[in-house]
This record gives sequence, C-alpha cells and structure tokens, in this order.
Amino acid sequence: MIHEAKASGPYLTAALSARTTQVIPLLNTALHHTNDAITTLHPCYHQPTWPTGPLTNEHQARTIHTAITTYRRDTAQAGQWICLCPQADHRTLIRLATHWLTLWQHCVRYVTYPDRYSLRLTRRAAALVDDHAAWVITHDPAHLLGTHPTTSTGADQ
Repeated sequence: MIHEAKASGPYLTAALSARTTQVIPLLNTALHHTNDAITTLHPCYHQPTWPTGPLTNEHQARTIHTAITTYRRDTAQAGQWICLCPQADHRTLIRLATHWLTLWQHCVRYVTYPDRYSLRLTRRAAALVDDHAAWVITHDPAHLLGTHPTTSTGADQ
C-alpha cells in the first residue's frame, strides 16, 4: 500500500497536505497553551524562549526541539542544577516542552504513516499537552487525573 502511494505523486501530495492541515491547528493550540503555562512559571533568563506565534514551517519545530534538548542536557550536570531557581519550575518546564515534542512527533508520524499512526493518537497527545498546561496554570490536579469537567484527556476523541 505504501508503494502504491509513492507511485502516484499528485495523490500523495494532496494526501500529505490534507493530513498536515489536520495537525497544524493541534500544534498551534498546544504551542499557545504551553506558552501560557510557561509564562506563569516565570522562567529564568537562561531558559530558552518559547515561540509565541503559530508555526509557519517545519524548521521552527526542529529549532524548538534542538533548544529543548540542549537545555535539558545543559541544565543538569551529574544531578546538580546550574542555577538557584526552583527545581520544580525547571522540571515542569522540561515536562511541558517534552509533552509538546511528543505531540510534534505524533503529528509527523501521522502525516508520514497514516496507516500505522491514527489521528486519534495525535489528538490524545494534544490533549495531554493541554491538560498539563492547564494544571500548571490552575494548580488543579483534576486536570492531570482526567476528572476535571473541562479536561480533554478523559474525552474519547
């Protein structure tokens, strides 16, 4: 089936475009919610800045991925934190960014291999990002447990 799709160029381009338009709103919404959550944490000057606008190309997502990976690697050296900022804020920032990266990877997998990775998994990854960001903003643990009335992880999408 994959070989048949590769053989027909215009069909493949149209299918990729349709799948891309399905996941871009998920990424941008998660990016916005993550940005709101990070601003409530009052990050340090040495933490990478989180983009505030919507994504316009894949290069931006790869830049975010590189910045997060570098920050995660450089922040902890042999179990010791570099700065005197609250460690919980560091861990929360890294966890939020990691959830967003997981969503991005799900989006790439869905667009590339829709027969193996469903849109439902991508939407669930987006719901996880949104719920974690809502927990950071409101400090309501019901968001993480899936019991909050507005939580999106508990809903079957």
